Amino acid sequence: MVKVLFVCFSMGTGGETLATEISKAPTCETLQASRYDNKRTMTKDIFNGMFRGPGASTKKYRITTQDIDNCLSKVKSDKWQVVPSHFGYDAFEHLDFEMKFVVIKNPVQQEHKNNVYNHIKNKILDHRYTNIQELYGSIKHAFPDLDAKEVLKGHNHQPTGAELMVKHDKQYNNIDAIYNNFPKDAMLKQFEGETFPKAIYVEYADTQEPNFYSNFTKKIHQLTK
Repeated sequence: MVKVLFVCFSMGTGGETLATEISKAPTCETLQASRYDNKRTMTKDIFNGMFRGPGASTKKYRITTQDIDNCLSKVKSDKWQVVPSHFGYDAFEHLDFEMKFVVIKNPVQQEHKNNVYNHIKNKILDHRYTNIQELYGSIKHAFPDLDAKEVLKGHNHQPTGAELMVKHDKQYNNIDAIYNNFPKDAMLKQFEGETFPKAIYVEYADTQEPNFYSNFTKKIHQLTK
């Protein structure tokens, strides 16, 4: 039976970094991760990022049971698989495999909110992909009904996240609207309070402490034995 530890979080709060650190535990399968110059971490998990795809804010999830089964059938390791996710608990209730959850709560203090908003602007909206495959994958997750090749037509350079959104996300009709509103919109309701039963909750403020990752991953090692 496949075992999955989901790290659940709003964009910009460091979920992929935390997932990467957790996956280094000997009881977990190490995540494939890329670290960019802007300090953004991007991971490739067993579900190919499907749990960070459409539906996080609307709860209209695009993942099917067959999609999940196809991915699980390729897992050969009996170690815990670490998977970053933006989805609420309702997306997991029908799944039939062993799961645990680590949830980063949305920031509460204004200083920390501003920190996350800046991360979103600098690491996501301003981000340019150096790998065309990662760019295609990002487009597929953000705009699943569009052909990535068609999306890229008309660009004479690799576009930033904001440049893609202004052309294809009907919620935002200009660049200023994206930079002013998207970071706040990205703070998902499911990570306010405690909506995941039996999850390990992490306060965003704690993730800013100097020794957070080393101390927390020791705790996870005990959880996944």
